[in-house]
Amino acid sequence: MSKRPIIIDCDPGQDDAVALFLALASPDELELLAITTVAGNVPLTLTQRNARMMCDIAGATRTRVFAGCDRPHNCNWAYRVDADGFYALLTARLAAFGGGVTAR
Repeated sequence: MSKRPIIIDCDPGQDDAVALFLALASPDELELLAITTVAGNVPLTLTQRNARMMCDIAGATRTRVFAGCDRPHNCNWAYRVDADGFYALLTARLAAFGGGVTAR
């Protein structure tokens, strides 16, 4: 079976974390060409950091992560930094893994 090449565009919070981890755990089925992140419930700087930390946790440190749009194109937007608690969740999980994750 040939690998399906994909690019994942997301705003990594809890739901996108599951999708990213599933893709990163499927190297025989998927060729993850890149991850692009956009602002969502949190600013772009945090979605970038979240995606890079997920790659580090999954041992996929060579996966390319690119910044996308930092705001919606055609409406006003207010961030909800506590929207899904992902940053707090990730911080707690990193402590459980003994840290060692770098924000690239």
